[in-house]
Amino acid sequence: MSTSSSAKPDRRDKEPYQHHICEECGKELPTKTGLKIHKHIHKKSDLPPNGFVCEYCAKAFDSKRQLSGHMLVHRT
Repeated sequence: MSTSSSAKPDRRDKEPYQHHICEECGKELPTKTGLKIHKHIHKKSDLPPNGFVCEYCAKAFDSKRQLSGHMLVHRT
């Protein structure tokens, strides 16, 4: 079995990790969706009553501690 020199390189090797930066506060987020969700914190009227929102999936929590625990599911 021979290897082809025309094989495509792994995407992770080809493109560096891109940050998505909030124009209002400068916070860097790992995904475009995370940035979109994050932008809602700058609009108080868009926040849910409990106020602690995951920047990755938009799930809301009653406390910062609950949100911190939830963030473990997004670690890779």
